[in-house]
Amino acid sequence: MTTLSGWAAAVAGLHVAGNDVRDAFEAGVRARSSEPIEVDYLPGQLAEVVVVWTRLAAALGVTVPHGTFDVLATVPARFRVDASSLSAADMCPDNNLVGDAGLVVLDFEFALWRPIVWDAAYLTVPWPTCWCAWSLEASSAQHALQRWRDTVAVAWPEVHGADFDHDLDLATEAWAWLAGSWCLADLVDGEPQRVNPVKPMPRMPDRVLRFLRTAAAGRALPELADVALRLARAVETTCAAADVPLAPAFGGGFR
Repeated sequence: MTTLSGWAAAVAGLHVAGNDVRDAFEAGVRARSSEPIEVDYLPGQLAEVVVVWTRLAAALGVTVPHGTFDVLATVPARFRVDASSLSAADMCPDNNLVGDAGLVVLDFEFALWRPIVWDAAYLTVPWPTCWCAWSLEASSAQHALQRWRDTVAVAWPEVHGADFDHDLDLATEAWAWLAGSWCLADLVDGEPQRVNPVKPMPRMPDRVLRFLRTAAAGRALPELADVALRLARAVETTCAAADVPLAPAFGGGFR
């Protein structure tokens, strides 16, 4: 729990410190690119996943009406709290370093400028862009999320309100659909699963099942809840998917 809370504090510190660097960040990124570039590429990815999920649903034998997934492209415009900052974009457990002075976020090659709720939702999905994404113990995740809120509230007091709770639900479900598409596409397309003999990872079908069950909660995107449930059942049947175990830290593996 201590390290997870340290992760939340480090990410919150990045958000608060990065709040004033948008112009410099955008100028720096564009000066280093010979092509037009979006400093927040998540809206484009959500627009693309609309088509991807239509293909994946068909591959699983799940029939959906035309336009079922169109709502995913609307997510970035539906956030109620205007709170954006610098993000490392891929702040997974293996992209951090724990030292005597605390936890430090590493690996900024995918850095972007985006609503901070996307990063907070790493604790509620959890870890949507991470290959070693085990499950989190619920109370520990909530404790870390509260520490993040308390830290960023100095810049955005709205993070303690109902509107941000709405945004967090929205980001959580959108991440579940986006990350679920990445994992399921690899299964459908026959891509070999990554293997790391030193650091094991959850099974890909299990991760897909967890993402779809998260999406099936449907608090923010209720129109997709039923199709998420049907897709989850198809993954259970087709891929013998099961629950993702807790991260080894919660079983005494490491801290």
